[in-house]
Amino acid sequence: MKKRGVVREGGRAPGPAFSLTLSDGSTWTFTGSKAVHRHLGIFGRVMSLGSERDRTDARILLLPHETVRDGALDDTSVEGRDIPTGTPRNGWKARAAGHVTCWHHPATRDTLCEIPVDMTPDVLYPSLNLCMAPLYRHAVRQGGFPVHGALVERDGQGYLLSGPSQQGKSTCCSRLPPPWTVLCDEQALVLRGVGGGFLAHPLPTWNNFLGKGDQRRWEVERAVPLAGIFFLNKRPRDRAEPMAGARAAVLLHDAARYKYRFALGDAPLEEMRGEAVRLFENACDAAQRLPAFQLDVSLEGRFWECMEGVPG
Repeated sequence: MKKRGVVREGGRAPGPAFSLTLSDGSTWTFTGSKAVHRHLGIFGRVMSLGSERDRTDARILLLPHETVRDGALDDTSVEGRDIPTGTPRNGWKARAAGHVTCWHHPATRDTLCEIPVDMTPDVLYPSLNLCMAPLYRHAVRQGGFPVHGALVERDGQGYLLSGPSQQGKSTCCSRLPPPWTVLCDEQALVLRGVGGGFLAHPLPTWNNFLGKGDQRRWEVERAVPLAGIFFLNKRPRDRAEPMAGARAAVLLHDAARYKYRFALGDAPLEEMRGEAVRLFENACDAAQRLPAFQLDVSLEGRFWECMEGVPG
C-alpha cells in the first residue's frame, strides 16, 4: 500500500503532498494551501498517488481564489509556508476554465491552480478534473495528448476505445471479460515513448462521484504501451474493420481536442492556434503509427472477439 503524502516544515501541522511520475520520467508534485487540504486529499486518493518524492520537475499548487491578483501573489491571502520558496511573486498569466483559474509563469514550470474553497460535489469533482490541465499541456508539448476514451489492457498491451458520448464506451467496458482489464472508461493521458511509440495512463472519471462519494480509485501512475485504437459505433452486429490513416487522424484529433479544450481555457488566440497545431500534429503522428479500426458493437454480441481477431 502506498504511503499517503504529508509535508512537515519546522513543526507545522502536516498537510498533504502527493507525487505522480509519468511514463516519460517526469515527476509532478501536488500540494497546496491549508484552505484546500481537503480537496487535495481527495485528489490524491482518487488518483492513487503516493507521498512527495525527493525530486520533482514541476509542482501544481492548489490555492483558494484571490491568491493571485493582477498577476501578483497576494501574500496576505495565504500563509507564507503555503507557497514554496523561490516561487515568483509577479508576472503570472491566468488561464481560466470553469471554476478553476490556472496561473502560469515563464520562469517556472510550476502552476498555481485557484479553486473555490466551499464547493458542492457538482462543482468539486469537475474542478479537481480541471486541476489536471498542466498534465495535458505537458503531454502535448512532449508529443502526446489527452484523449476522450476508455483504456483497456490485454496481455500487457493497451487499447483505446474512443467515440463520441453515448456511443457505449462505459457499456463496452462493463461487458469485457477476463483476461481484458479496464483501466479507465472516460479519459486517458497519452505520452510519447522511447522509439516513437506511445504509452497511456488511465485518468479518473470524475463525474462518477456525483451523488456517490469518492470511493473508486484509479492507478494513474500505471502506464501501458498502446497497441491500437478502436473507434466505436453502435450496430446490429459486431465487426472490426481497419480504418484509413486519414480518417483515424481526424477522429483521434477530435477525441483529443474534446479533452484539451479544458486545458486551453481562455488562453490568448495566438497561443490557442499554436497549441491547436501541435495537438493536430501529435494526433496525426499517432494515427500513422498505431493500428486503427472501426469497431461495430451490438447490444448482446461478443465484440471483444472481433478486437482479438484483428491483425497484430
